[in-house]
Amino acid sequence: MKTISIIFAFLLSFSTTYATDATTSSYENLEEELFINDIPFNTGEIAAEYLYYDAQKATFNLPEEAYIDDIPFDTACISLDCRYAKAMSEVFIMPQEETIYDLPAQLLN
Repeated sequence: MKTISIIFAFLLSFSTTYATDATTSSYENLEEELFINDIPFNTGEIAAEYLYYDAQKATFNLPEEAYIDDIPFDTACISLDCRYAKAMSEVFIMPQEETIYDLPAQLLN
């Protein structure tokens, strides 16, 4: 009897989930089940936004008068940023709307 009630509760939870009316959103014309590969995105905008917020995170507590020698930096981080900027300039020359499959394989790992 306990097993039947558990199965009934399980089935009831699924029926109420799909029976309820979802609120209208901008994605109402998409299929019921979506995957990341179905969602188009603007790669150039994502890259620009990432670099903008990354630049905003960098803060320097410097005196009023500072010289280039006073600015601390990490050469490995700068090297990585240079390689990242170069990769971004090569990779993200794409049309306005792309899917995840359009990205090179090395970026997905």
